[in-house]
Amino acid sequence: MYEDDGPEDDVDEGEADVEEQPPVVTRGPYGRFMSSRPPRYVATWLVQGPMDGGPEDGSVIPSFGAHVARYIWDGEDRRFLRCHTRAGVCRDLTDWLERFTAATTTRIRQTGLSHLPSIMHDHLDFQLISAFVERWQPDTNTFHLPFGKMTIMLHNVHHILGIRVDGDMVVGDLPSDQYRTLVGGLLQLTPEKLQVKTQNAIYKNGGVHTDQIIARCRSEEQLEAIQAIGYMWVLLGNTLFTDKSGTGTHPSFLSELCIEDNLERLGYTSTFHVFGLTRVC
Repeated sequence: MYEDDGPEDDVDEGEADVEEQPPVVTRGPYGRFMSSRPPRYVATWLVQGPMDGGPEDGSVIPSFGAHVARYIWDGEDRRFLRCHTRAGVCRDLTDWLERFTAATTTRIRQTGLSHLPSIMHDHLDFQLISAFVERWQPDTNTFHLPFGKMTIMLHNVHHILGIRVDGDMVVGDLPSDQYRTLVGGLLQLTPEKLQVKTQNAIYKNGGVHTDQIIARCRSEEQLEAIQAIGYMWVLLGNTLFTDKSGTGTHPSFLSELCIEDNLERLGYTSTFHVFGLTRVC
């Protein structure tokens, strides 16, 4: 919540040799964790007290100062969001799935995710999405609507998307250099090509150009196991976990598709193992 990288406070000579006590972290009255160490700098957008159009208690929605609702309240112009549809990629995924052998197609369908490209919308209502964004509060994970508050529950995800919501949670992240290694190995690219910083760079802003993934992994010369990894990578990155780029796919999914330790925690463990992913990557 607070930035803690500002200049150190001046210390008197008599206190220079006093060892700083570690901060004590406790849970505050509203369920938020609080530290005994006073913040050196308070972000200007954090609510410190009553704010027009916002909460009277700043600890309830502390980020309201940076929320779009605050700008609307202040009378500032609010244009519609630019929303990216992944309809083209989803059509490519549907066609790609039909090119696999029957055995691989069956195993991909067993993941319970292969239907996702077919339920993505070709056209998006920018005004409706913008309205929902204006009423979404990340501090409370709820939509603040005229009739009350509403949040998205796991059973809503199950019924809307038709995917499983039970099982173990998959967590973990890798350093950027390890992601580059996974991307280079899968796409058969040298580190030098991945580090090129041009307008048409394959690896840019933490994401890999989706067209490059499809072109390189869908090639008939590739092993079907490699194609299957590429298919699942593009599917996850363009249906459930999209970003604002509209053209990139984050490589974080490769850490779940290619690392054996993480495969044991997925609900699709048997599916991925029969592809021989751990041997490929």
